[in-house]
Amino acid sequence: MLSDKEFKYYTSPKFTIESTFWAKIGNNRLDEIETLADEDISNKNKIREPKEFNNDEEYQVYLLALNNYAWADKLNAKVDGSVAE
Repeated sequence: MLSDKEFKYYTSPKFTIESTFWAKIGNNRLDEIETLADEDISNKNKIREPKEFNNDEEYQVYLLALNNYAWADKLNAKVDGSVAE
């Protein structure tokens, strides 16, 4: 489980999601982004940099997924596909 400090770290980045993002990110890539976020929370990795993603839309979705997985960890819940079109 994440400590309070770790939870705050993973949920503090601000992100914006727009409906147009989904057309710019394929389903396979969306799955990859969710896996990255899940692994980063599970392994308590540093938040990835925007340059690690193909575009800002992917990075924003990563931050959303990271937030979702952090909340799931805090609530002791399981995420079944954190972001969807």
